[in-house]
Amino acid sequence: MKIFKIVLMFVVIATISAFTINETKGYKVGDVASDFNLKNVDGKMVSLANFKEAKGFIVVCVRIL
Repeated sequence: MKIFKIVLMFVVIATISAFTINETKGYKVGDVASDFNLKNVDGKMVSLANFKEAKGFIVVCVRIL
């Protein structure tokens, strides 16, 4: 049981640190994003310039540790 508590505490600390490491970098809600190029899920490159009529964007980044 003691080993389980130690492992659980390690997992909790690792999870919290994974979400707080880059807390000071990146955009905040309401910031204006600079143009970028990203590969879409179908392999095509997309950028903000491709969607000039859009009123907003949702960008999801997946970080693999």
